[in-house]
Amino acid sequence: MLYAAIPLGAGVAGLLSGTFTRVRLQGRGVVLAVAAWGLAVAGFGLAGPLWLGAVFLALAGVADLVASSFRGAILQQATTDEMRGRMQGFFIVVVAGGPRLADLLHGTLGDLLGPRVAVTGGGLLVVVAIVLVVSRYPDFWRYQAPGRDDDGRSAGVDAAPRGDAAPRLAE
Repeated sequence: MLYAAIPLGAGVAGLLSGTFTRVRLQGRGVVLAVAAWGLAVAGFGLAGPLWLGAVFLALAGVADLVASSFRGAILQQATTDEMRGRMQGFFIVVVAGGPRLADLLHGTLGDLLGPRVAVTGGGLLVVVAIVLVVSRYPDFWRYQAPGRDDDGRSAGVDAAPRGDAAPRLAE
């Protein structure tokens, strides 16, 4: 049940992912989804019954898919053609390596402090980390997807040809 919960949540979010196209403030989408992931993991760490733990993991799966969708879109939209391959490679290293580092941290702290403290603390640490990142890089919070705002003006990426486009941040 626990192994299936995260993919189940991601699958449900995937069925609803068409609604993501309406979200213009994708930076906020990433930040809020990462915070939701951390809170869901912390909730899993605090959950008593197995079914409640599975619900929190399913919520983590939803949050992970949402964050992943917006991160991928931002990577493709805001990166120049010349840098896109390098950025994608770096992205893969982070996505593949980050969870393994977290596994090492959870395993070590779980052995020292117990699994409940390690998992709950890890989830809360994610929330603290995303708040620190946004406070250091507030432009990310304001990142807008390309398109038009309510007044018909260009929003997100300027109308320059692909590769020369630079993200325009919300004011």
